[in-house]
Amino acid sequence: MSLNLITNIQSCYVDVPQLIYYSHIPTALVALLFGGFTYLKNRALVGRILFFISIIFSLWVSSNLFLWLGYDSRIIVFVWSLFGILNPLLFLLSLYFAYVFVKGRDASIKSKIFWLFLIAPLIILHRENIAIFDLLNCEEGGTPTHTYFVYAFELLIAVWILVFGIYKYIKEKTDFRKQILLLVVGIELFLLSFFVTGFLASYLAEKGVSYAFEIEQYGLFGMTIFLGFLGYLIVKFKAFNIKLLSAQALVVAQFLLIASMFAFANNFTT
Repeated sequence: MSLNLITNIQSCYVDVPQLIYYSHIPTALVALLFGGFTYLKNRALVGRILFFISIIFSLWVSSNLFLWLGYDSRIIVFVWSLFGILNPLLFLLSLYFAYVFVKGRDASIKSKIFWLFLIAPLIILHRENIAIFDLLNCEEGGTPTHTYFVYAFELLIAVWILVFGIYKYIKEKTDFRKQILLLVVGIELFLLSFFVTGFLASYLAEKGVSYAFEIEQYGLFGMTIFLGFLGYLIVKFKAFNIKLLSAQALVVAQFLLIASMFAFANNFTT
C-alpha cells in the first residue's frame, strides 16, 4: 500500500476549533507549574506522584493537540498510540495519589500488582488496534471495543476513589477529614469531567457526528479546578508541608499564567 502525501494531508486535515488554544495550552502549563513547584518543595512520595500526574496530563494534552494540528498520518498513528497508555495511567496515578495523600503512606506491593493487573489488558488491546490503523484515511480501523474498555476502567477508578474517600471521611475524627473532602471533590471533578467528555466524544463520533471530539476540550478544564482545590489545601492546611508564603506565590503565579495564556490564545485565534 502506497502513501500519497497530498491525499494523506487532505484526509488528516480538520478545521481546528479556536477553543483548543484555550483548553490545551494553559491547562498543560498550569499543571506542569503546579506539579513542578510541589515536587521542588516536597520530594516525598505524594509530591512525586503529583509531579508524574502533571507530566502524564501534559503529555496527553500535547498529543491531543498534535492530533488536531498534524497532517502526516504516519506520525499521527504514533501519537494516537500513546493514548492507550496515557489515559489509564493518568487515572491510575490519580488513585495512587489519593491513596497516599489520605493514608499518609505508600500502597502495599499487593495493591500495586493488582493495579498493574488491571491496566495490562488495556495496553495489550490497544497495541492490537494500532496494527489496523487506516493510514490512508487517517482514522482508526479497528472496533471501539478497546475504547469502551478504557472508559470502563476510568469509571471504575473514579468510583473507587469516591468510595475510598467517603469511607475515610466517615472514619476520620480529626480536622484532616476536611482535607479528605476537598481532595476527593477536586479529583472527582477532574476525573469525571475528563471521563464524561471523552466518552461522549467517542460515542457521538461512532454515530457519525461531525467534530464530536471537540467536546473533549471542555474536560481539560477539570485539571485547573483540581489544582485550585490543591492550592486551597496548601494555603489553608499547609498540605505537602509547603510554607504559606510559597503557596500564595504559587497561586498568584497560576492566575497570572492562566490570564496571560488566555490573552495569547485570544490574539492568536482572532
